[in-house]
Amino acid sequence: MSDMKKGSHQALTKSLLLLSLAFVLMVSWGGASSSEARDDIAAKVDAYMTAALKLKWFSGSVLLAKGGNVLVSKGYGMADYELDVPNTPKTKFRLGSVTKQFTAMAVMELQEKGLLRVEDPVKKFLPDYPNGDKITIRHLLTHTSGIPNFTDFPDNVTTMTLPSAPEKIVERFKDKPLEFAPGEKFKYSNSGYILLGYLTEKIYLIRSSFSAALAG
Repeated sequence: MSDMKKGSHQALTKSLLLLSLAFVLMVSWGGASSSEARDDIAAKVDAYMTAALKLKWFSGSVLLAKGGNVLVSKGYGMADYELDVPNTPKTKFRLGSVTKQFTAMAVMELQEKGLLRVEDPVKKFLPDYPNGDKITIRHLLTHTSGIPNFTDFPDNVTTMTLPSAPEKIVERFKDKPLEFAPGEKFKYSNSGYILLGYLTEKIYLIRSSFSAALAG
């Protein structure tokens, strides 16, 4: 199965899991007293998530609440297989693509402040970045840069569990050949947003240093 098909299959599986769980909740909520309903839903959700875990459809933590009442707060699966640490309601997870909209907003704020333009080439801020004269900030924002997606690399399974500074992640893909000319087509790339985050971080640091120097 190709990477694209695998990704589509995983997304479909997760969507079906959520839809099925929503159906379980809707069916369970009607016809019982408040206390009975809470207990009934908690039991059914726990049974459903336990079954999903056995099928390897889910591993994580679930928090379900209604009307200010917590119905389910439980971890499923393992947080660390090597050390045999299970998931709990307090397990910390990677935010993943939730950070993308915040990164894009940071870029827009920098543009409003006149510190960058989305048409600026990457080399303006990262002079030694390969093809930095061809790749613009807009390309990174819109997944049209051609930079290969580092989460598709074969070693990502082992490296994803290790703490890595942004510059270290950038080093993993910066010297890889582009998959297509910047702007030629669209292909989802986590690499582009890692690079955007790294770039905006550098701009903020430069600005802070400059402001401190003026204040001094």
